[in-house]
Amino acid sequence: MRALRDDLDPDALAAIEGDQVKVAVNQVILRTKQKLNDGDEVAFLPPITGG
Repeated sequence: MRALRDDLDPDALAAIEGDQVKVAVNQVILRTKQKLNDGDEVAFLPPITGG
C-alpha cells in the first residue's frame, strides 16, 4: 500500500482503503490483508462491475 499512497490522489486512495473498492490478488477477492509477491496480479474492482 505504501507505493500506492505515493502514486494515487487522495480520493482514489480513500476509495481503496474504504469498503468502496474491492481488491483481488491473482483473481481472488481479498478478505484480509495479504503480502504481495513478484508476479502477483492485482485488480481494483469498483462498486459496480461486471464482465
